[in-house]
Amino acid sequence: MEGDQMTDNSEQLLQDTTLDNNIESANDSNPQDDLESKDVQKTMKDQSVTEQISSNPVPTETQQGAINAASEKSTPTPTTDPVTSEPPATWNQIPNQPQKLDVLINTIRKNPWDSDAREKLIAEALRTNNASEVRSAFKKFLDQFPSCTRVWIQYLEYERNLSAWDEIEKIFHQCLRSVPSVALYQYYIDYIKHIHTAENSGLENAKETQSVITKAYDFVLNTIGTDKDSGFLWMEYIQFVKNSQTISSYEEQQKMDLLRKIFHKAIHTPLQNIEDIWKEYDTFENQLSKLTAKKFISDQAAGYMTARGANRDLKTLLEPIEKIEEVWVPKPPTWQHSQIKLLNLWKRYISWERSNPLHLADKNHLILRVTYAYKSALLMLHYFPELWYDAATYLLESEKSDDAISILRSGIQANPSSLLLTFTLAEVLESKKYDFKEIQTLFDTLIAKLEDDVKDINKSFDLQKKDLEKQLKETMVLEELDEDEGEQREREREMLKEQEKEIYQRIEVPRQEKLDQLKQASSLVWIIYMRLTRRSQNIRAARLVFGKARKSTFITSHVFISSALMEYYVNKDPVVAGKIFELGLKSFPIAEDPQAAEYVLHYLDFLMCLNDDNNTRALFERALSTIPTERSKLIWQKYLDYETQYGDLTNLYRIEKRFTDVFASGDVNSHESVVKIASKWSYFDINYVGKVELGLDHLALIPRLAPPAAQVKLGASGNLDRRDDKGRQTAMLGGINIDLYPRPDFTKWTSYKSEPGVAKTRPIKMIPDEGIVIPVTEPNSSGFMVPAPIAAFMSLIPTKEMYNGPPLNAIELIAQILKVNLPPPSICQTVPAPPGYNDPLNRGQKRVGKWDNDENRKHHRSD
Repeated sequence: MEGDQMTDNSEQLLQDTTLDNNIESANDSNPQDDLESKDVQKTMKDQSVTEQISSNPVPTETQQGAINAASEKSTPTPTTDPVTSEPPATWNQIPNQPQKLDVLINTIRKNPWDSDAREKLIAEALRTNNASEVRSAFKKFLDQFPSCTRVWIQYLEYERNLSAWDEIEKIFHQCLRSVPSVALYQYYIDYIKHIHTAENSGLENAKETQSVITKAYDFVLNTIGTDKDSGFLWMEYIQFVKNSQTISSYEEQQKMDLLRKIFHKAIHTPLQNIEDIWKEYDTFENQLSKLTAKKFISDQAAGYMTARGANRDLKTLLEPIEKIEEVWVPKPPTWQHSQIKLLNLWKRYISWERSNPLHLADKNHLILRVTYAYKSALLMLHYFPELWYDAATYLLESEKSDDAISILRSGIQANPSSLLLTFTLAEVLESKKYDFKEIQTLFDTLIAKLEDDVKDINKSFDLQKKDLEKQLKETMVLEELDEDEGEQREREREMLKEQEKEIYQRIEVPRQEKLDQLKQASSLVWIIYMRLTRRSQNIRAARLVFGKARKSTFITSHVFISSALMEYYVNKDPVVAGKIFELGLKSFPIAEDPQAAEYVLHYLDFLMCLNDDNNTRALFERALSTIPTERSKLIWQKYLDYETQYGDLTNLYRIEKRFTDVFASGDVNSHESVVKIASKWSYFDINYVGKVELGLDHLALIPRLAPPAAQVKLGASGNLDRRDDKGRQTAMLGGINIDLYPRPDFTKWTSYKSEPGVAKTRPIKMIPDEGIVIPVTEPNSSGFMVPAPIAAFMSLIPTKEMYNGPPLNAIELIAQILKVNLPPPSICQTVPAPPGYNDPLNRGQKRVGKWDNDENRKHHRSD
């Protein structure tokens, strides 16, 4: 009864204050729709009150400040906006102002959720002392972050300093209902008390002023009075009623009854200053009558003790939240640790409220507390659809469907791309037999918003790509400064490839991921749209929706699957369903679409359900001949399973052979091979062979050893016997068989050991080898000895300083040399040595060719 009376008082306030339009009925689904028209059509009463508002600033911290300001002698405020009478400063009058603004605006354009840049933009606007620019900055910030309480208060404070009372009223119209904040409502109370003092209001007597302020307090405390931080407002209200004047005993008795009701409601609410309110209540009852005080106090003691205990629990639950509340700005979920932690903290508090810790017998009072807990959480987690959904679900369970619809509409306004909230609201409207046009508007709006999101994503990534290309180009120019022309061209080609790769990884990959997400979201919206249309209307209406979906370029094959199965299971028409499946194959070519295999699997399930063997096998063959091998494995496995279950043995062996040829692993020791065996002899969840006889559950945890490398088969000439898939021998580099080549006798090899202090130039050292001496040159700069033939060859090679061409890739050069097909060494003839050349490696072996005559032999020996 107390709550009902206070609610009635707050409704009466609609006719008495200048903010009557703002505190209209809470059942109004959208109180801001006619905001502008109401501002234009302000009543003569509002104008007369506004003209008498004092131009002195209004303190906003305590009630005493407001009372002091109201008691001061004030002068009427001009009817015109005082801001427009001041000459506004331009941006160019402040040094470097345009540059700063351009940087901030560009930053905001790239990232609209950059709250720091938006706050800096407000600060820069305040420096200009241009009211229109300041208001524009505030409005842009609050359009993006409409639940940020501290910025709303900053905006109000700015307008208060300018005595722009009309602007203050407009701000209250925008935020008072949607931002249930104690600080904001405190500002509202101070404003109401200021304009409705006896000096400023122009009312005939103090009684009317007192009535208006009392109703304002009722409105505020019915809205945010369950907040534990609202205790000072309760105390202010009590003191205000106590100090109110009465002229008769009847009015005095009414005053005492009102005070008792306020006390009873306050001491049953877990407030920070609940103990002070309890002491005040004890004093109040004892001053009235010590005989009745004991009875009244004992009746309220149990509720007070429960509330005081709950207040301790509230401090524990809300203390972690309050630590970050002052600097928190609501943003869309990125699922960072801080956001998840905050979400869990609020959900824990809401669960505590839903458990009814105050043991409230009044169900409406419990619903009020839980609803306020959800609204408080949504101030910080404004863009989390989960909380909006939970709040609406709770209200539906509490049989408050109108409030649930209002919550869902507000959630969709905050999260226009939320599928969860749109689907839920559409289902609620369907259950309440709303006009189908409203449901249709919901889906059409959501689809249009998703299409706009696609454009925004492409625009954002295009800007990022442009900036990245510019940055990489500057980096490439800096690196080219110290390079010569040949190396520069090669380096430029390499850097261009690296840039393309980096742009692809940093821009194109995340862009495609986001676009794929939106494509899936759009497809899901069309599917739910068809489903709900079929329920609310008929199958023909659902077909019209499918026709619209087909024209969209931003859907997946899931839309065709949903429509086909709807025709089959709901309309009992397999012919139309089959045509839709075939239409999907044409719309999403299976050779190009990465999701084609999944679509084919659904189509196969449909044909199997029809028991259509011929078309099933035909679809198998058509898909396997078109889909690339790396994406067709699931279809092969389904084909094998189909032939195992329903085919004959000949077809089964044929498909197994084809599968083995396509996916030949050659490793019978692999885990995949064991799974293949087990799957052949299993049925649904019965996998006895795999679990018991093959031990799949245990083998999956143990890594299997790779088989040893196979022996290389050599041909008759000693080359690798390498053949292609058709059995044709391929050309390979000869001379791999080491037995065909002479090798040094390592038992007689003397390793070189450096000797400290020995000069680089030393006499020629002779290494005995089968009676033949081998001259060796002095050690080079690396410290090892170079044989004479190699040293002679090295002396003919130009130095590296003489080469000014492009750098060569040594690995690729060696690879090309290895591809040269040389004849086997058994038929190779020795190249004749030049006259006068003393062969140090001649070991008395018979030479073939021009050296085989006596004259050359004598000439060689004489040399």
